[in-house]
Amino acid sequence: MQAEKECLVDVQTQAYAKFFGEAFAQRFPDAPIQFLESWQVELLGCPIGRHATLEPFLEGKYQKYTNNSGFIAEGAKLAEAFSHFTFCHSGQHYHQANAHTHTQMTSL
Repeated sequence: MQAEKECLVDVQTQAYAKFFGEAFAQRFPDAPIQFLESWQVELLGCPIGRHATLEPFLEGKYQKYTNNSGFIAEGAKLAEAFSHFTFCHSGQHYHQANAHTHTQMTSL
């Protein structure tokens, strides 16, 4: 039951991030932020575990800008602005602190 709850929290967190990302993009259209949808699934008959979360696979390179432990990379101003926006826009109930970017690789 604990894994099921953790998966649900992951999906809800992703949905909140997507919601706030869309609100941020409407307010600041020159600073696009997007989040993928994720899903909670039940894996019947799987020996490793019964619950998991899924999201689309994006091939490419990722760069971490911020995390939940206070890490802030150089050049993370957009991630910091979005983090602050989520805190203010949610009435101080939500704070998106973990941010990274994805760059699609067109050649190897």
